Amino acid sequence: MTLGSRLVGAWAVVSSFLLLIILISGAVPGAKTLEAEKMVLRDTGGNARISMDLDDEGEPSLKFLDKNGQIRTRLALSPDGAIGFAFNDQNGSARIAMSLDSKGLPLISLQDKEKRPQIRMQVTKEGKPMFFFGAAKNGWPLIAMLARPNGGVSLDFRGQDGSSKLSTVISPDGLPSTAYFKDEQARMSLSISSEGFPMIFLSGENDKTRIAITASDHSSNITCYDKEGKARIVSQVDAKTGNPQFRLNDEHEKTRLALSVNSNGVPALTLNDQEGNNRLSAGVLPENGPFLWFLNAAKQVKLLLAEGKKGPVIQMFNDKKETILNLPQH
Repeated sequence: MTLGSRLVGAWAVVSSFLLLIILISGAVPGAKTLEAEKMVLRDTGGNARISMDLDDEGEPSLKFLDKNGQIRTRLALSPDGAIGFAFNDQNGSARIAMSLDSKGLPLISLQDKEKRPQIRMQVTKEGKPMFFFGAAKNGWPLIAMLARPNGGVSLDFRGQDGSSKLSTVISPDGLPSTAYFKDEQARMSLSISSEGFPMIFLSGENDKTRIAITASDHSSNITCYDKEGKARIVSQVDAKTGNPQFRLNDEHEKTRLALSVNSNGVPALTLNDQEGNNRLSAGVLPENGPFLWFLNAAKQVKLLLAEGKKGPVIQMFNDKKETILNLPQH
């Protein structure tokens, strides 16, 4: 027999009993009024099978009992106006519970023999559905599916200790993201930006991003951050030219060293001062070979070392960019 048919059968019994009470209590013209603090229907063996009474707080309840005296079905009202309906197993433990709380919010719960909810469905005050599956040791659901008040949706997974392990969220704008957790901190997340570009973030124990991998129409990037959240290493590939670049930054996120290859295939190394100004550059030209130049704070070349067509070249320049030393070696 399916759960649905059992529910229908139980409601049929409840309805029949309530109809009987109505008939007895005088709802039908001419019937006598029956008043009592408790009503019990017994089987031929004298065992109580249906009981209607008021609890210590004066709230009514209707109970159906098996031949062993265990309550198998119970319908009750609470002082705050909530109503509950429960199906119990042979040991009297509630296995299916349905309720409306004092604000009229519905809940259906399917429970194990320890009364831990294994499947729970409910509706929030905003009218959003929530589904919960499984139960951790601390009572937290192992899987939760939520429709959030802001219009987003989420799917969350927890470990047996109740801690978050994986969360997938769709934002109100339809943007997806997934986060992996350790010790309740997101250690890795994958998401799509509002422009439709993928992003991956790896975080440290302080929940700050340590590595970011991003892609856009402009470039692909891998950025490494220190524990303070400062970008210290940046690897980048230009999306249009395909030119790679590698940068090392100081604690103020000023680039101090950069490696790159331009569109002509020329590799270059630059060293910068604390202000981020280039003070030394080195590279290899396709025709002339390697070069090394030193610059001042005004970004003027002061010393050039290069491999000329006829051999090494050493040149020095003044602040007016005039050559003050030219030593070609033959």
